[in-house]
Parts: sequence; structure tokens; C-alpha cells
Amino acid sequence: MMILLFLVVGFIAYELFKMSSGTNFNINNNKNRNEDSLEILKKRYVNGEISHEEYDKILKEIKK
Repeated sequence: MMILLFLVVGFIAYELFKMSSGTNFNINNNKNRNEDSLEILKKRYVNGEISHEEYDKILKEIKK
């Protein structure tokens, strides 16, 4: 019974630590950021905020 209590308390502490650190330990987190960046880049290009050259340059940086 005591082991179960320690496991529950440990799990809660772990989850609180994850939430407070602001990081997501998800493997796909970096992929999601790149997809978000790509969507923003596409919108800026379509709206005429950046030139084709700027679009290509930023796109290369995102895909690294």
C-alpha cells in the first residue's frame, strides 16, 4: 500500500514539474514547431509581407 502511495505522489510531482517547466517531452514537439513555422511563413508570403527570395531563405532555415 505504501509503494502505491509513493508511486502516485511521484507521478503527480513529475506531471507538475512538466507543467511548470513549460516544456513538452513529446518527441514530435520539434516537428510541430516546424509545421507551425511553415504555416506562418506561407501566410506571410501569400499576404505579400515577404518576397520570394526571403521565403526561400526562411524555408531553408526551417527545414534544417
